[in-house]
Amino acid sequence: MYIYLSSIFTRSKLTIIKTILIYRTKGIGDVILSFYGLQKLVKTDCDIFYISYGPSLQLVKHEFPKVNCIDIGGLSLFETVRKISESVDNISGFIDLQKNSRSIAVKYLLRLKHRFTFFSYRKHSFDKRLAVLKARTAKRISNSEIDWPNLPTVKLLMQNSFLECIETLSLSQNEAAQTQASENNPSTTIAIAAGASHQVKTIPAEIVFEIISSLSTQISGLKVILLGDKNDKTLNDIIETQLKETVEVLNLTGAISLDKIPELLASVKCLISSDSAILHLANFHGIHSVSLFGPTIESLGYGTSSKLNTPFSSPISCRPCSRNGDKDCRFDDKKCFSGIDKEEVVKRILAYT
Repeated sequence: MYIYLSSIFTRSKLTIIKTILIYRTKGIGDVILSFYGLQKLVKTDCDIFYISYGPSLQLVKHEFPKVNCIDIGGLSLFETVRKISESVDNISGFIDLQKNSRSIAVKYLLRLKHRFTFFSYRKHSFDKRLAVLKARTAKRISNSEIDWPNLPTVKLLMQNSFLECIETLSLSQNEAAQTQASENNPSTTIAIAAGASHQVKTIPAEIVFEIISSLSTQISGLKVILLGDKNDKTLNDIIETQLKETVEVLNLTGAISLDKIPELLASVKCLISSDSAILHLANFHGIHSVSLFGPTIESLGYGTSSKLNTPFSSPISCRPCSRNGDKDCRFDDKKCFSGIDKEEVVKRILAYT
């Protein structure tokens, strides 16, 4: 079964697609969000090529062995185009999930040789910058009715904007896994991924301590697993020191690769996570989770939209203080985290029983 795709740019007739290129090089979380669409595409007879590099591409290889991966790490623009052309004979579809100047240049250079239908999407960059500007210049107030823009994630773009053009697709394995995961889970183990790509997005150790301390009085034999890469070691060491007198702690920081995390999480009651790749990977594999959003806003395209995830954040007007959570808190107090209702987080976790 091939798929048929109508270009949103050319307004051409439905075109048969036999070979699809997917381009996404930055943001491992967004690469993971593209998996929701990718898992449907692999059920067709199309040849699929994923263009990326580094840990993102390694994860694609692990999750989708049938997908052809093109590593463009360290290559110049023309070297990238040459490698793609040498790897793919006939391109009939190009999905640009990056949509920056480089991906657009790659697309047009490839079209000098190949005729293909391409798909892209609006990144809402102006809306995001405007939301950040308002937050960084406004006086900070707490207001549960703050009117934040609601922008789509890459997951929704892949599912709705692109996949609505695909005919006769069956229930994915992931969707089945999520159905199974919604059943009762008697585990007494909580996984924590407090780190993030930017320090400002990390969950403060004292917030983790409050949540786990409350849980320990209500879950007998509570155990905690700390996850993250080597950059999260300092934070997780602090968390371990604070928690080890209260609960049993297994600190796996830097000791487990991203592709092994879903198997580990399959046996836990819940994941407590920041806005991170681990959160998106857990939700893709049907793991219950609660996510704590600080400087970033879930409705700005960073949320998971998974029914198995419950996001928590503070309704304060200084959010989002940056587009990607990479700017220091201008008030130097990270109230976006301290203002989260920790007892509501605990209640949500306890509901996963």
